[in-house]
Amino acid sequence: MAASYPASPDTYTQRGGLTSSYRFEQNHGSIADKLPLADGNWHHLVLKWVASKQIMSYTLDQGPTRMTTIDTTVFGKDIRNVTWGLTSTATTANARTLVVFDRLPQPIEIESDLNVTNLTQERTVHEGDWVHGGDELEYEYVLSYLNGDNEWQQVKASLPLPEQVHFSHAKIRYADGTEEEINLPADDNESSVARLQHDLQRTLSMKNPHAYITLIGEAAKVDRDTFVDDDMSYFEGHEMKTATATPHFTITTNKTVNLTIEPLTQVKKGEPVIIKGQIKLNDGLDFDNDGMRIEYRVNGEAGEDYQLSMDDPVGYVEFEVDAEELQIGENQITLRAHSKDNAYSEPVTVTVTVIGGELQLKKVSTESVFAPIKLTGTAQVSRPEGLEVVVNDDTGSKAAWRLEATATPLVTNQGRTLAGNLYYQDGAKLTMLGKDAVEIARQKTAPGIDYDVTAHWSSQQGLVLKTTPAAVPGSYQGTITWHLSTVPEA
Repeated sequence: MAASYPASPDTYTQRGGLTSSYRFEQNHGSIADKLPLADGNWHHLVLKWVASKQIMSYTLDQGPTRMTTIDTTVFGKDIRNVTWGLTSTATTANARTLVVFDRLPQPIEIESDLNVTNLTQERTVHEGDWVHGGDELEYEYVLSYLNGDNEWQQVKASLPLPEQVHFSHAKIRYADGTEEEINLPADDNESSVARLQHDLQRTLSMKNPHAYITLIGEAAKVDRDTFVDDDMSYFEGHEMKTATATPHFTITTNKTVNLTIEPLTQVKKGEPVIIKGQIKLNDGLDFDNDGMRIEYRVNGEAGEDYQLSMDDPVGYVEFEVDAEELQIGENQITLRAHSKDNAYSEPVTVTVTVIGGELQLKKVSTESVFAPIKLTGTAQVSRPEGLEVVVNDDTGSKAAWRLEATATPLVTNQGRTLAGNLYYQDGAKLTMLGKDAVEIARQKTAPGIDYDVTAHWSSQQGLVLKTTPAAVPGSYQGTITWHLSTVPEA
């Protein structure tokens, strides 16, 4: 029995040469030879792997336990899983080799991930991204226990601390709610990259499957663009070791992006808004439109970013906001410029008014019945039932609208006129409805909002039918005409 690395050239020695053919022999390590294995009997082999010490021990037929060290770095730093198995050879004679696995452990499955967030810019830092000097960064490692027979115990974390990020706080939060603080190492001026070494106080298992390791730091303020290299973070415990890579990114100088937008007034309904403006940088360096973009929101809703064209003058902004993104009346359009390296301007907000909608009676009852009156020789009062008048102002005008009404006399089919009249009660006085228009409502409403006039009437407001003592019983009818108009602005 022996151990070797079949994929490594160092495992093989060339034999032969001038007087014989070439051949290669395999170099065996930790060899145990002259074992009576090809005797037709079963032989019991126990293998045990200790990941923390990189040691494989093996015991054959209850004999002495032997150990050999396996260098896992030979497999490559990015390799998480290694396929293993058994192979054997015999003499030149044919022979069957049989293997039976009588017990296999359920290996621990661990997953490690890293999310780096630019808290200042509220965005995730991906490979090759840019951050600004002074931006607050959050490194959050997530260790997840997925499966296994045993708990993941005595986990040691080894995390890189790039010198270009000044870390101020670190802690661990577990799935069971417990937390622990991490002491950050003192600044090491002799090393370009320090490492944080920490032993996790809790084990991970199916009952406590997650550990969230959070580091908060600030990107260094630099006077020129500075590259932060990627590195490996390691987590090593009994029976399992895993690693995850940190992203590389660039810290850029604190350049300022200035965005100016030409004033906007109003557009007609169905027309787009043309946004024109200029971007400038204050660092005194030349720049081009590569990667320069404008993000915008219309009334809080994000639109599709506009990318400046390389064919246009440097920093020149001109694009359309589709009419479908606008509403009748006032619209708030907020814009912000972003450079290739994620420097961004202060937001600029402009107001544009969309005009051209209609002022209309959206709903009017074609018929309404007044409550029946029992004539007793005295004056009586009745109010309409089921009357509905709804106004919708979709013009976008800042002016108010006015609703007025006129009415014809109430008469029977035989032409008898009711001894009484229709009135509008505004809460203080009664005004008779007749040929002269009477103001019923005056309001200023937001574009597209329905205003139910009759629903806003109190018990002391609305249309009233008053009869005199001379009223004669009968069925009377009349017509109310509604007049809707815009109130001229002062």
